[in-house]
Amino acid sequence: MAPLPMRSIRTLLATFLALFLAGLTLVSTSGSAAAADVYRYWIYFQVQDGTYVSSDKGFGDTVPADGSIEAYRYAAPAAYPSTNLPRADLAEVTFDKVCADTDEAAGKKRVAVIIDFGVEADADGAEVPDPEAACALVDEKATGAQTLAAVADVRQKKSSFGPLLCAVDGYPAVGCADVKADAATPADGAPVAFDIEDDADDDEDEDEDDSNLPLLLGAGAVVVLLGAGGVLLARRNRA
Repeated sequence: MAPLPMRSIRTLLATFLALFLAGLTLVSTSGSAAAADVYRYWIYFQVQDGTYVSSDKGFGDTVPADGSIEAYRYAAPAAYPSTNLPRADLAEVTFDKVCADTDEAAGKKRVAVIIDFGVEADADGAEVPDPEAACALVDEKATGAQTLAAVADVRQKKSSFGPLLCAVDGYPAVGCADVKADAATPADGAPVAFDIEDDADDDEDEDEDDSNLPLLLGAGAVVVLLGAGGVLLARRNRA
């Protein structure tokens, strides 16, 4: 048999290489389809230089600094690190605004905490709580988990990677980063308004309650006096 010309050999090699790459493409495509499953979970961020930064540690392994901002977002991100961000406008929801009414204290630190409960597409029919921001006054060595727990009810569970954040203020009601979504969370639009918890409002409510106390006591005294007068009058009538 006569040897193949060099041109034919090159053609065969090129054909083989094309088939090999096509096979890789098929494998890669099928693998991507399998990896396309998305799950809903709480995503943890720090704010650095006015920008959300995905944390490379869990919220139980970080120690936020005094004057910093921690942020959380519930979503079903399509890919990491391209995730849905908290929808707070960081030019509006600042540390100074969130912690304006929280005084400094010895041995404590103040940390602003942003909590975005996400969108209806990830709620499975449940009511989505309004997004909020609050100031945590915690021990200087408090972790991110302890900081969040200072401003919200936290449900978490242990894992080999550290504590997993399952729910914030009871949302979601079930599951812990293991709820599969039919589709990834839609891309976010413009920032939304955040409720900023104000300690001053709580103090005013307490002051109002205290200011009503003398009136309540006075009314109670009048009732007691009227009752006593009625008893005395009844005794006189019987006499």
